[in-house]
Amino acid sequence: MFYWFFPAQQPLEDNPPLIIWLQGGPGSSSMIGLFYEMGPVRLNNKLELFTNINSWNLHYAMLFIDNPVGTGYSYVGQNSSKVNQNLATTPLATTPINEELIDRAAQLGATHECSHGHKNSKPSDFTASETPQYSDGYACNQEAVSQDLITFLDGFYSMYPKMRKSKLYITGESYAGKYIPHFAIQIDRVNAQRIQSPSTLIPLKGIAIGNGLTDPVTQIKYHAPQGLALGLVSRSQAEVIQRYANAAVGFICRSEWKQSLEMRNLMFSFFQNSTGGINWYDVRKKDEQNDWSRMESFLQLETTKQSLNVGSLAQFGKDQKAAESLTEDIMKSAAHVVAELLDKKYRVVLYQGQFDFRDGIMGSTDWIESMTWTGSKEFLMAPRTVWHMLTERLLDTLHVVGYVTQYRHLARIELLAAGHLAPMDQGYVVRQMIDTHLIKELDVL
Repeated sequence: MFYWFFPAQQPLEDNPPLIIWLQGGPGSSSMIGLFYEMGPVRLNNKLELFTNINSWNLHYAMLFIDNPVGTGYSYVGQNSSKVNQNLATTPLATTPINEELIDRAAQLGATHECSHGHKNSKPSDFTASETPQYSDGYACNQEAVSQDLITFLDGFYSMYPKMRKSKLYITGESYAGKYIPHFAIQIDRVNAQRIQSPSTLIPLKGIAIGNGLTDPVTQIKYHAPQGLALGLVSRSQAEVIQRYANAAVGFICRSEWKQSLEMRNLMFSFFQNSTGGINWYDVRKKDEQNDWSRMESFLQLETTKQSLNVGSLAQFGKDQKAAESLTEDIMKSAAHVVAELLDKKYRVVLYQGQFDFRDGIMGSTDWIESMTWTGSKEFLMAPRTVWHMLTERLLDTLHVVGYVTQYRHLARIELLAAGHLAPMDQGYVVRQMIDTHLIKELDVL
C-alpha cells in the first residue's frame, strides 16, 4: 500500500497531530488531495512543484494513503492494469434495462422506509458481511478495506514510533464517507483488544468527512429535487431521475445491491445526458470536468518514481478491479457507524460544499439529522450559526464563509462557494475549519 508522509512544517507542539487523508472513488488516489487540495505542494503546467499556502501540513503531520489496494501506486499484483485517474471509477450504465422491474422497484422505494444500517439499526457488525472479504486480493467490503488500513497503520507506527504520541485524525471526502467511519470504528475495536498493551494503541481522536457518500439509501432521493432547484433539469426530467432513485431504494430494501447500483448509474447517466455533461462535482464549472493530468504526468516521471522508491515498473492510476470488487458495498449505509463513533465520543466533523450535486447538502442534511445517537435530539435543536472570518484576499473585513451547527462532538458545516472538493475551492477556509472544529474542538459541550 503506497503512502506519502509529511511531518509538520511548523509544529506548534512537540508531538503535533497526525492527519490521514483518504480519497473516494472507490479507486481515486489520495494524491488528488495532496496535489490539488490540502497537501503541502502543487504542480504548475511545467510539472514543477510549488508551495500550497493553505496546506493542513503547516502545523500538522499529514499522511496520504492510496486506498484500497489497486488505487494509485498501491497494487495487488505487479501485472495489474490501471487506467487514468480522470476516468470514472464506476462506468455509466450501458446495459439493457427491464422497465417493468424498474417500475416495481421504484414503487417499493417510493412507498417504504428502508434503512439497511441507518436510523434505528444496531451498531455495525462486521461479522455479518454479505459478500466475501477479498477477491483475488482485492477488498470486497468495508471490513477488508479497514483491515488493510489497520495493517498499514501498524507498519507505519513501526517505522515512525514517535508518531504514536501524536493524536490521530482521519479525514477524506466522497466515497471516503464510508471508508472513514468503518476504519475509525475498527481502530476503536482493535484498541479494546490491545488495552493491556498501551504501547500498541492507536491514538484516534476524531474524523472529518467532506461531501461524503455515507448513506446512499437517503442521499439518492435528493438528486431530483436538487437538480430541479439548481435549474439543471426540467420537471419531467426530474421525474425520470426520481424514478431511478426510487428504484435504487427499492432494490436496497430487497438487499439487491448490484441492481441498486445499476439504478444509480442509470440516474447519473440520464442526468449527464440531460444537462449536456454538467460537472456534477461543481455545477459552477458547467461542462468543464476536473482534470488530474498534471498529477498523472508527474507521478509517471522516472525521476518521481525514483524519489518515491516505487520502482520503474510501478503503474500509477486506477485498477478497475479495486472498484468492481466493491460493487456490492457501494449502496450500503455507514450512517450507523458514524452514530456509533459519536456515542463513543470521537470528534466528528461533517462538511459539504454548496455547489456539489454528486453528494450535496440536501441528501447529507437528511441522513445527518436522522442519525440516532445520545445527542441527536439536542443536535436538532442546536442553533445554526453564521460563520464569519477574515478571508484570504480581504484580511481587513469579515465575510460569511459558511454555516455551522454543533452539539457535543458533532459539527456540521456548509461551506459557501465550494463544490465536491471543498479544500480545492476554499483552501483557506477549510484549513481554518480543520484547525478550529476538528483539532482544537472549540465549544464542545
